[in-house]
Amino acid sequence: MFFFTNGSKPVSVNIRSVFGGSFGGTRYLNTADMQFRAGEKFNANLSYQYNKFELPGGDFTANVFQTRLTYAFKSNILIQGLVQNNTVNKLWAFNFRFSWLQRANTGLFIVYNHNLQNNDPLNNSIIVKYTRMIDLVK
Repeated sequence: MFFFTNGSKPVSVNIRSVFGGSFGGTRYLNTADMQFRAGEKFNANLSYQYNKFELPGGDFTANVFQTRLTYAFKSNILIQGLVQNNTVNKLWAFNFRFSWLQRANTGLFIVYNHNLQNNDPLNNSIIVKYTRMIDLVK
């Protein structure tokens, strides 16, 4: 089952429930998303996901909270931030990305990842990537 409103409006909602098989057991998934738009410059998304697994090896429940923010200085220069919390493994994940696009998915990307598990730093990184498409046929 799902319910959603118009995603092009300043505020939109998406609610989804899924029941089905997973890894030899059963998974119940409920997701609620709310998106805020302020013109073409700013987007914010708040999300909650409830997962209940009933597996042959044992049952567990995972709650995932996520916030995603995007601000576009221009149509091709933007910053994005993601904060996510997973209650099963007590993991907090932070991701910040600067993008300077020349074409779709090509350009300069600077990414910082910061992860905490039980308040201890885990797998932190800074990534600088530049991609460019080359047409060899022309």
